[in-house]
Amino acid sequence: SVTVIELKAFDGCTNLQKITLPNNLTSIGGWAFNCCYELREIKIPASVKSIDDYPFLNCEFLRIYYPEGSNLESILWKGNNAELIPYEVDSNNFEKILSNKYTRWHFYDGTLTISGNGEMEDYSSEITRCHAYIGEIEEVIIEEGITTVGEYAFYECESLKTISLPKSITAIKGSAFDNCYNLKEIKFPINLKIIGNAAFSGCEKLTTIIIPNNVTEISGHSFSYCYGLTEIKLPDNLKSIGDMAFYECKGLTKVIIPYGVTEIGNDAFCGCENLTEITIPDSVIRIGENAFEDCPHLKIKKRRFQNE
Repeated sequence: SVTVIELKAFDGCTNLQKITLPNNLTSIGGWAFNCCYELREIKIPASVKSIDDYPFLNCEFLRIYYPEGSNLESILWKGNNAELIPYEVDSNNFEKILSNKYTRWHFYDGTLTISGNGEMEDYSSEITRCHAYIGEIEEVIIEEGITTVGEYAFYECESLKTISLPKSITAIKGSAFDNCYNLKEIKFPINLKIIGNAAFSGCEKLTTIIIPNNVTEISGHSFSYCYGLTEIKLPDNLKSIGDMAFYECKGLTKVIIPYGVTEIGNDAFCGCENLTEITIPDSVIRIGENAFEDCPHLKIKKRRFQNE
């Protein structure tokens, strides 16, 4: 007689290993099986017509099956249900969910490994895929094939110390590593083109960043509040530095802005109190308000020609 599984119906049933859904079920609510860590298998009947957001969040070992010939696959992807894990068919003639739709996340002993193809899913400050073990992640390994790091993917992973990014990564989206206080090092892949807003804001222990040449814009707040940052190498093809991009990077002492940059945003280097020297090329046509406010020891050098 059950036709609807309500919002958060089995949320936090950490010992649940298997559940059988009735053939007349029509709807599965959002976060219905969130944090059912031990849930291994679920078969969704063809009668299901709607599935709300994040129904299987933090079900790391789950296999999801749906009947051959049903239209359920299109429903499963609706609403960015990134936590639907693709696996192989079982013995009862159930079709597999296509493995190249989403990324796979595996966490063990402090290390989170992410594999798959294409873009990583986007999240929010309230919901991230690694929420269940967010305080335990010390290392993130993203394997070749993933092309983006999603918004808020590792937001406030306070124990995270190291990241390994593949050459296939072209974009690190907004707030991807925001407030990862213990992140000490990041090596950007050569094909990286985009660093999103606040991507590394609050990463207090970062000391050195070398940004590859395909990056043309440093977005707003990208490295704000990176108090330990002492060295930055900006790319030759850079065109703009966003508002508050290096706000209160108190460890910076010297910055060379490459020729070709046309804009330095508002408060871009505000609060960099130990910055003593910055080289600005003649290509810059706009410097925003308070770009160098509270930089009491700063001397600005001008660069007239590209080869100087």
